[in-house]
Amino acid sequence: HSLDDILVRTLDEAERLTDSRMGFYCFVDADQQTLSLRAWSTRTTREHCAAEGIGLHYPLSEAGVWADSVRQRRPVVHNDYAGMPDRKGLPDGHAPLIRELVVPIVRQGRIVAVLGVGNKPLDYTEEDVRAVSYLADVAWEIAERKLMEEERQRLQQQFDHSRRLEAIGRLAGGIAHDYNNMLMVILGSCDLLAAGDGLTGQSAEHLRRIRRAAERGWDMNRRLLEFSRQQPVSPEVMDANDLIEGVADMLRQPMGERIEIVVTRSVEPAPVKADRLQMEQTLINLMMNSRDAMPEGGTITLAVQPVTLDEQYVRAHPHARVGDHIMVSVSDTGAGMDADTLSRVFEPFFTTKPRGSGTGLGLASAFGAVKQAGGTIEIESEVGKGTTVCIYLPRTDEPIPAPAPVNDGPAKAGSGQAILVVEDEPDLRTVLWSMLHDLGYRPRVCATGTDAIAVIQEGSFTPDIVLTDVVMPGMSGPALATRLRQIAPYLPVIFMSVYTSDAATQGEVPADAILVPKPFTKAQLGAAIARALAGSSRRSGGRRVLMVDDDADSCELAEIACRRRGHRLTGAATPEAALGLLASDRFDVLIVDNRVGVLDAAAILRVLRDAGHTQPALVYTGAAGSVDHEAMKPLGVVGVVEKTFDYAPLLDLIERA
Repeated sequence: HSLDDILVRTLDEAERLTDSRMGFYCFVDADQQTLSLRAWSTRTTREHCAAEGIGLHYPLSEAGVWADSVRQRRPVVHNDYAGMPDRKGLPDGHAPLIRELVVPIVRQGRIVAVLGVGNKPLDYTEEDVRAVSYLADVAWEIAERKLMEEERQRLQQQFDHSRRLEAIGRLAGGIAHDYNNMLMVILGSCDLLAAGDGLTGQSAEHLRRIRRAAERGWDMNRRLLEFSRQQPVSPEVMDANDLIEGVADMLRQPMGERIEIVVTRSVEPAPVKADRLQMEQTLINLMMNSRDAMPEGGTITLAVQPVTLDEQYVRAHPHARVGDHIMVSVSDTGAGMDADTLSRVFEPFFTTKPRGSGTGLGLASAFGAVKQAGGTIEIESEVGKGTTVCIYLPRTDEPIPAPAPVNDGPAKAGSGQAILVVEDEPDLRTVLWSMLHDLGYRPRVCATGTDAIAVIQEGSFTPDIVLTDVVMPGMSGPALATRLRQIAPYLPVIFMSVYTSDAATQGEVPADAILVPKPFTKAQLGAAIARALAGSSRRSGGRRVLMVDDDADSCELAEIACRRRGHRLTGAATPEAALGLLASDRFDVLIVDNRVGVLDAAAILRVLRDAGHTQPALVYTGAAGSVDHEAMKPLGVVGVVEKTFDYAPLLDLIERA
């Protein structure tokens, strides 16, 4: 038997023992201030009382004199209910009340429930009190076990549901990783074709169709990744009030005149830290669902309210966390959902809309986005009464920043910087090479991290930036970055990733790393590279140094000193060799020996300047006093360094140059 069956049978027996005509059973919440009606007796429901109330919660302060059993913590008998001076009115549909007997059930000093009977033809007696008290006490023993059983079943269902969603999420994330690599090739190729010449009008239109289809796939993939909580995020502190205002303003016109949008802001600012675009998209998805549930029109209410989730709430909602939160809710007056539909709403591709009218990913992506922000999402719905979705985001103590100015400038093009690309997908390597070449960089591609390490160590290619995938066979992107820090401590590394959880499974990506989410456009790639170049300071960015000196030992010792400080030094024994290196590679600083063969430093620098090379120069000499620094300044000399076994002055000038 269910708990409700047991309570109804208990009430029926209490009526029989006392010759009563009605009976009720209420639970008392842990706060001892909230009551909830759980059951009527069979006779009450069938013959006497049509008032609503089962399942409703209401405060003790609003309850009638029957609740004196809770207030006074003892059984109460009212044999002349009509003569009670402080009685309250009965709800609509409630049977007239003549007499009542109500007993509390106490466990460990706390009232857990009350059982009441009423309308006995004669006055209730002490014997009635004892009989009902005994029956209520015995019934609670059974009810408590049933409650514990129901709680275990509910928690098991929640656990099974969470595991099912987690399994679907892992599957979705795995599919999305490979799918995004394919989309990256398609979208990248579209960018490259669109930038070329010779496309006819019809060909250009075909290309636009290909791109639109790929972008739809991109959007679907993004939602899958949001559901699986693997979508890269850019969390920022924001006021949730501004968030709902912005979304409401955005959708008022598209929603049409039949949909009223109401915004209820909290009195105080509501700071949360989350990805703004994800939260906006989540609210848009929820509002679109609400609109679809109200084909004849209705009201959508967006509200923000600070709340504190306690341990009792968290026990009932395992995904939630104890603490201060900001609740963002979306409510509608639509058709609502039944229990079966409600149990599946977060599953990807589950939809109640007609075929072709929805992907079934709106609520799934909302689930993932909220979880990724450290929050939880709950849905309440009733057929014919509407739906309310509540998002609980942790309240942050970080200050809400002022709006940042919008930078609409294009991404900077490259100027020949060397980019080493590490990507295991062959087609994607080809697309990335073409993108970087079009952006003005000098790319080289490798299939594995091991190949990339070999290229750098052999000195055949000295990169300014490494662009690497995160997930690769063998050496992962984070593992490659760790090795690179040992070889070239200040070499910038940009990570490409379908989702951020790659970092957790493949190694730790530094918190301040630049992470470019796949798929990306050529412009987005250019912007990331420009940011990486701008973010590397001259002191710690690893300078590229060309040293013109015919003394091989001198070059080797200087190279070792530079490498220890994170710089790269390449030696040239003649001006002609220096010109060849400058034509094929990029250097930040020149070091010129005071005499190489028959040429002094000034003559060598004139040769290099005449060829168009303008890097700042240092003169390296065995006798610093023999070089007139002022006379050399027109040739771009920024310092004169004496050759000694102390390389610190040389390194300091390299870093200041």
